[in-house]
Amino acid sequence: MIVFLTMAVALSAPTTKVKSPTATFLTGASLMNGVCNGSYDAACAALAAGFYDGDSVARLTLGGSQLMCPPPKVSPLDLGHAVTMWLQKNPDKQNWAAAPIVLRALIEAYPCPQ
Repeated sequence: MIVFLTMAVALSAPTTKVKSPTATFLTGASLMNGVCNGSYDAACAALAAGFYDGDSVARLTLGGSQLMCPPPKVSPLDLGHAVTMWLQKNPDKQNWAAAPIVLRALIEAYPCPQ
């Protein structure tokens, strides 16, 4: 009985139309001025480590070649530092979306043997 009453009240409650959220994408400028500017090393490291993990998972589950080959004991901070350094060396790319920046930075910093 309580469950029925709770459902009846919930279903009779007025509803409001919720606006759809606007998609916001990180860019190189937002990485450089925010996440990867040296003040938030842990956030930049987590972002870069996520890309490295994603590359590893995709390669293991879908097959294909490895895109980046960091040394076995590379730290997330090292990965984040590679992104920060790439952004500093490529200021003309700050209008790019963050995803290709992080991916390209890690591929260039940790190239795989041919």
